[in-house]
Amino acid sequence: MSTQKIEKGEVSNSKKISVIGLYVGLVVYIVMGFIVPSPAAMGEVAWKVLAVCIPMIIWWVTTAMPLGFAAMAPMFLSPWIGLASEKVGENGVNIMYGWTQNTTIVMFAIGCLSAAIVTTGLHKRVALTILNAFKGKTTVVLLGFMIACGVISMFISNTTSCAILVPIAVAICTSLGLKKGDPVASAIMVSLPFMASIGGMATPIGSGTNVSAMGLMENFTGHYVSFAEWLSAALPFVVLATFFTWFILVKFFKVDKAPATDPSIVENALKDLGKMSSGEKKSAIIFVLMLICVIFRKQIITPFFGKATDPIIMCTFGMSTLFIPKDWQKREFMADSNTVKHINIDTLLLLVGGQTMGHMFQVSGITQLIADRMGFMANWNSFAIIALICVLCSVLTEFMTNQIIALAFLPVVNALAASLGTNPWIMYFGVTLSVSLAFMFPSATPPNAFAFSSGMLEFKDMAVVGFIVKIALIILFIIVFNTLSRLFCPLF
Repeated sequence: MSTQKIEKGEVSNSKKISVIGLYVGLVVYIVMGFIVPSPAAMGEVAWKVLAVCIPMIIWWVTTAMPLGFAAMAPMFLSPWIGLASEKVGENGVNIMYGWTQNTTIVMFAIGCLSAAIVTTGLHKRVALTILNAFKGKTTVVLLGFMIACGVISMFISNTTSCAILVPIAVAICTSLGLKKGDPVASAIMVSLPFMASIGGMATPIGSGTNVSAMGLMENFTGHYVSFAEWLSAALPFVVLATFFTWFILVKFFKVDKAPATDPSIVENALKDLGKMSSGEKKSAIIFVLMLICVIFRKQIITPFFGKATDPIIMCTFGMSTLFIPKDWQKREFMADSNTVKHINIDTLLLLVGGQTMGHMFQVSGITQLIADRMGFMANWNSFAIIALICVLCSVLTEFMTNQIIALAFLPVVNALAASLGTNPWIMYFGVTLSVSLAFMFPSATPPNAFAFSSGMLEFKDMAVVGFIVKIALIILFIIVFNTLSRLFCPLF
């Protein structure tokens, strides 16, 4: 990917767009909040909610300011136009709504546990152990890389999952004498960001987008999606998507005709790690216990602790890392002030702002207004509606942040489902998972950029095969969520 050199004192185009977005958002707020009255078809509260939320969306899209700062727009803009203050007003608007939700607690607690796993190096050992099990043919090695990255990204950030495997992939490609543009090198490198995104779909904690979506789903339906429910809905799709993607990469890049790889690279990297440290063992125990407790909560937790929900359990295990020593002699703990720095505060604030926006849309009647205008789709086939949602989200995600698209589209599909009188859950998951199908451009996601920066990948290869995989997985989603997911998940 070519980069344009920017002379000293010259302002980049992206910076110009950010500055324009900054002031356009401010002008929209002033005009809608203070000058133009609400239209006859819209109440005053709904108009003021839009006056607050439209600038926030503009600042998100143009990256006019850090996403977390922009997400605080409902808090610092609402009081000045008489919409709401820190207490819930007579109009029902609560600008502090996002701070009080289960998913906000989950995001912080899981951040502590994930940070502890990353700092102890457990995630790298797990990845190398999986890779070490897949030896021999290049097609098998490719599948090993995909499964390793997918499994790690189910519980750790997609970027981190990709980052720990890219250097290993580069080493293997180098040992085979492969250079930039070689089909096998391209297949291995492009598989990592693809699987980082696909694996992150499997669990509610697999990405910040999933957690944000869960918050809005609970706001719309009053039902908190448990870990087991999410897993039963998304895991069948993720498993099949992994093998579909592997098959496409093998055939597109002709990996099945490549020579076998050298297994010693992974073996030596695993040996270099030595024995599991005390911190790794404790991280593994805490994490496995948490998974058992949330997946089988009704069987092993609820009979004894009736008020312990999934968020409470995850929060308890996450916060426990602050009390469990990693090295008592050095007085080092699994999580401390340095470890917590790994938590993405921008993502946490974005979650808070997104949930607050969803709440404001709901109580102000904007969701209903959208629903009233969706009547023209009443005669549409449900498959066509879901396909349209998936295509729109998967296209936009190549150019915009995943979370922002999900936060913008979920209120719309909620209104659409209400208008059509259909089960909204498949539409919720359609939006949430489709925004992770950003496979075509290096700039679409940090994992894409990380893999592209390895120097082994051609832009055209990522764009073409990314488009093919995107279309294949949209079709697969429609099939799986109307068959297997309905069979296993009680939400559908």
